[in-house]
Amino acid sequence: MSGSYNVSSEEVLKMKELGLKWHEICSHFPAFGNYHPENLLNWRSGHKRKDETPITVDMIERTIKNLKEAGVGAFPYIQVTGDGKENKQGYAADAG
Repeated sequence: MSGSYNVSSEEVLKMKELGLKWHEICSHFPAFGNYHPENLLNWRSGHKRKDETPITVDMIERTIKNLKEAGVGAFPYIQVTGDGKENKQGYAADAG
């Protein structure tokens, strides 16, 4: 399941009752390619979200801990290949 970066232990247990085996932690980054902002105490998601609460490393680590304690795989989203919009030269369309 692709989901949030801020998941409580109660939410994990509810999802596990529905059969959750793994959780992709997504929308936690300010921009594609900047998945772990360095030297920032908090930041905002680059995704349009209703929840404007600043994101912190502690928040993401707590989510991972909650998932692992419930026996659910925790996988932070990191895109290591293109987004499917490469041009003929193999570069991302928005890279120039």
